Amino acid sequence: MKAGANLKPAALEMLIEASEATAELTEAGPLRQALSADPGDSALRLRLAQWQMSRGQWQAAMDSLLELVRRDRSYRNDAGRRGLLAAFELCDDDGLVRDYRRRLSADLH
Repeated sequence: MKAGANLKPAALEMLIEASEATAELTEAGPLRQALSADPGDSALRLRLAQWQMSRGQWQAAMDSLLELVRRDRSYRNDAGRRGLLAAFELCDDDGLVRDYRRRLSADLH
């Protein structure tokens, strides 16, 4: 996570929500297995992304969120896009953020 940066409250709220939503999960294996069985389950995909975000696995989280945007843009009031915007704020890898901003932009247009 970006140290000493002025983070937007929405990004911090998203990270807190992600941590709370997945606090009881010690590993992502069960989420991945369930998602493999039902790739169209937006709730599972978001939960996996939340687990990844809460553990600082930014690239994996961005992959999951981008896939959610692609599959179900309207899910939970555009949770995939909002999650990506939060990840962009929180991730300290500028190159990774640039790449995923470009991907998101391409998917939205």
